[in-house]
Amino acid sequence: MRINSCQVRVIIRELGQNNPLRVVYLDGMKLLDNRFYAVEFEPIADSADKTYQIELEDAFAETVRSNSI
Repeated sequence: MRINSCQVRVIIRELGQNNPLRVVYLDGMKLLDNRFYAVEFEPIADSADKTYQIELEDAFAETVRSNSI
């Protein structure tokens, strides 16, 4: 079993935009292999018929040591 001791940052942006609309941090220790995990955030106003980009990253990744997401 792989253990992620990191904080995972989830960034939601409207496609083609640089400004994040939502940023959520998840505890990597609670994310298990091959499992679903709900990511909750405040609703985005006027989001109907828009396309969004979702980014996942190790919030504190270093070049020498990082976790897989």
